[in-house]
Amino acid sequence: MCDPIVFENITPALYQALEDKAQGAGITFTESSTEQGRFAQWEKYKFQWNYDAAAGRLTVQCFEKPGWVPCFAVENRLRSLVQAAREPVRDPATGGSNV
Repeated sequence: MCDPIVFENITPALYQALEDKAQGAGITFTESSTEQGRFAQWEKYKFQWNYDAAAGRLTVQCFEKPGWVPCFAVENRLRSLVQAAREPVRDPATGGSNV
């Protein structure tokens, strides 16, 4: 199990863009969520994915992965995914971007 990774300043528009990018990368999410968040899976990787819209915080924890893959590699991939989603996203409610 890897340590949780916390991403700050995640707006609802950015969160939606991030979920879209994750799904485009092959990550599947559970339909329901619990107090601990949603669960996601990609190949042999399993994640707990918790978005707190009020705080603008997304916490992701990889709790299952192949043993030969180091946690830093998982973290780097997740950070790249978030960075890609941070590219200017237009918020339809305000017409502005998330940057």
